[in-house]
Amino acid sequence: MSSFSSEDTPAGRQPPLKQARAKRRRAQILEVARKVIARYGLAKTTMDDIARQAGVGKTSLYYYFGNKEEIFQAVVMEESELLGKKIQQAVDAATDPPAKLKAFVKARYTHLRKLRTLYRITQESVKELLPVAQSMRNHFFEREIEQIRGLLNEGIQTGSFAIVDSGPMALVMAAGIWGLDSLAVLRGLEDEALDAIDDMVGLILRGLMPRKE
Repeated sequence: MSSFSSEDTPAGRQPPLKQARAKRRRAQILEVARKVIARYGLAKTTMDDIARQAGVGKTSLYYYFGNKEEIFQAVVMEESELLGKKIQQAVDAATDPPAKLKAFVKARYTHLRKLRTLYRITQESVKELLPVAQSMRNHFFEREIEQIRGLLNEGIQTGSFAIVDSGPMALVMAAGIWGLDSLAVLRGLEDEALDAIDDMVGLILRGLMPRKE
């Protein structure tokens, strides 16, 4: 299983000048891979497709990526950085901790839905790349727990949320969100999942609010 670091790639083992060129070439291949996956869908995209569209031989392509799964992983990691920025923008635009929590969940689902549509992520493609997807899922799941926990802690500090320990609630929220993601992908119920997320967040926020005497 490949890691998330670029240090183990060919670009990470070369002198500075060659390393810079290799990184540029790798970025170009990834940009082409995005377009190919968006055109054909993840399940139908092959290494031949990517090599042909990138204008390189398969040998050159395999120099940078061992297989389609590694390309998929690299694309997802770059998309996750862009996703994180969009989510942060939505959170920063919110005025208080409850609104920030809503903004986080809504922006996350909305932008992920766009990515699923763009790259034609289906039940079949998820099954094909399950080993890689599972590893990345664990990485992102832990990261989102910490993000939610940070928002909950802000609410605790300002008196917006009447809980003492943000850890358990952050885990519950992250698990619920990821469960509804699975509903959207594996059963194709995007709209229903979005409605369920809105209901879930509303229910959780009502439970977090201080009770009025």
